[in-house]
Amino acid sequence: ITMKKNKVLFWAACLFSVLSFTSCLSDEENDVRNKQMTPAERVTAYNTVRGSYNGKMKYFKYSTDGRRVTDSLNISCEVTGDTTLVLKNIPTSLLVDKVGNDKLKAALSQLPAVNDTCRIGFFQRDPVAFYLLPQSIIFKDLEYDGAKHEVAFVFRPITDSYAVYSSDKKRLFFQLYLAGYYIDKRPYGFASFPNESEMLFFLSEPRS
Repeated sequence: ITMKKNKVLFWAACLFSVLSFTSCLSDEENDVRNKQMTPAERVTAYNTVRGSYNGKMKYFKYSTDGRRVTDSLNISCEVTGDTTLVLKNIPTSLLVDKVGNDKLKAALSQLPAVNDTCRIGFFQRDPVAFYLLPQSIIFKDLEYDGAKHEVAFVFRPITDSYAVYSSDKKRLFFQLYLAGYYIDKRPYGFASFPNESEMLFFLSEPRS
């Protein structure tokens, strides 16, 4: 699993031309991953990353001619506590690109940007790194196709969803997996295993 994380992180860094921001973890850093942080170390890690970040969320989607392309959206986030990160101003167009139903696409397109709360857990001191577990993004009584529906977008609760903070560059990087969605409790768009189409990457602007 660790090697898989390393490859994905390196690949993402190449994609975003930020190779100097982060790199594959060394054996020594892998050892740090497997050691539980002390309460004092978690407080130090939180104090290092707490606060707000602005940046871009990048993701894959398919064009009308079937080509896979990369798109990006401006979002912000805030580490509000030692167990909480809030994703802010997520444009619903990010969700629209994951949906196959045209009427649902149209209904989502009319909605304002949304926020989502993530549970976080620090696991590494230097660089500071933590796991993320986003809550489902739920729209109750979303009206389309002549009826009201509950639509919920779900993230994979896996350890590949994590964040790394570069103290030197004052930038936060994280990746998430948007697994699929439910319409009135019925699943749509889920794959058996995580894949590139589910991946979301965030890279912040440098903090002042």
